[in-house]
Amino acid sequence: MCIRDSVSCAQEKQPSKPLYMWFDCEANYATLSHPDSIRYYVSKIHDMGFTDVVVDVKSIMGETLYKSDIAPYMGEWEGVTRPENYDLLGYFIEEGHKLGMRVHGSLNVFAGGHNYFDRGIIYGDHADWQSQVYTEGKIVPISEIKSNYNGMLNPANPEVQEYELAILKEFAGKYPDVDGIVFDRGVMKALEGKTMEPLLTMTDDFIERIGMCGLPSVYFLFGALSGKEWSIPVLSHEGPFGLSLIHISEPT
Repeated sequence: MCIRDSVSCAQEKQPSKPLYMWFDCEANYATLSHPDSIRYYVSKIHDMGFTDVVVDVKSIMGETLYKSDIAPYMGEWEGVTRPENYDLLGYFIEEGHKLGMRVHGSLNVFAGGHNYFDRGIIYGDHADWQSQVYTEGKIVPISEIKSNYNGMLNPANPEVQEYELAILKEFAGKYPDVDGIVFDRGVMKALEGKTMEPLLTMTDDFIERIGMCGLPSVYFLFGALSGKEWSIPVLSHEGPFGLSLIHISEPT
């Protein structure tokens, strides 16, 4: 009787599962270029029951959404411009914390170009930092693979490692009040790299907190293809509302 009561008490005190809303930097660039819009949407998602906000602060082009001394600033997208002193994340932190919400910054680490727009640091001063991809019997720079929108940097390059670490340290110093830093693309990198290594570093607690509902299917896929030569064309990868939606064709 006493033990049962104790268990019941412990269950009642368990915190509710956090609910995340993700704001993509490209898709919402125009909308989030005004502080009153940020105030409106933070209030709206709070009223809907969301507890956490994730804000893109470093795009797949390698450009930051805050004034960085290291990375280029994303001051324009599809004709809409922002001044360098526009503090996107600062507005989110201010409005989110007023309502008791947690606010996180999302950085696309090792992302350096948007291949659909030929834009990013791999199209500028750091072309030598981009990944090399084996395709159709030859190795080519990832900027030439136009079927893949994300032009990744080479994570094995020491200069790239130092560069990305410097940006992370800078970001943490600029935003001491941010509640967390989010890193995306673990599953995508596993599929594109044909390796489970990015997935094996995820702990059970981490998987539970991020709500990775599709992960068992990916494990099953790797198991079915184990020991075989294979390729999985990724037709699209979208991230609306904090969800990661990957559309692939049949493995070959």
